[in-house]
Amino acid sequence: VLNGNVDSSNLADGAATTAKIADSNVTTGKLADASVTPAKLATGATTAAVATAEDTSSASYVALTTAGPASTVTIGANGIALVSVRAIVGNSTANAQNYMGFAISGATTVASADAFAAVRRINDASIAGQDGLADTFLVTGLTPGSTTFTSQYKVNAGSGRFSTRKITVIPL
Repeated sequence: VLNGNVDSSNLADGAATTAKIADSNVTTGKLADASVTPAKLATGATTAAVATAEDTSSASYVALTTAGPASTVTIGANGIALVSVRAIVGNSTANAQNYMGFAISGATTVASADAFAAVRRINDASIAGQDGLADTFLVTGLTPGSTTFTSQYKVNAGSGRFSTRKITVIPL
């Protein structure tokens, strides 16, 4: 019995195995450069897309006829996710703004809000959708567990069209 006085001098070279290393005891300084591979960084990131072009004239966030896209991930203990949204947009009114945000449901519930929305001002009245809209957001304060991020849409004027819609969520 060593009463907790085992250190590296008590182990033969190469003797340390994962069974001998206590959880949460490997520090960053002990990792060799490039030792953490992409497979070890598997974050559970997901991407979802909806190609359908659909319109809204709502001034508050709503689902389109073909709802989403939506992406479900498992939020870790630090409660952080990186969320990216994008779409091709148009509007029947020149200088109107189209917004693409996301609602959060599951372990955390949060309504869509302008603070987490990609916004695009449409210069020319063209409902056909010729402009790109995209943004990425760092979302903090999430409760660990299964969480769904669902795209929602609004405009400040006219009728906005959204097509080739995509959401990507990376839990960190």
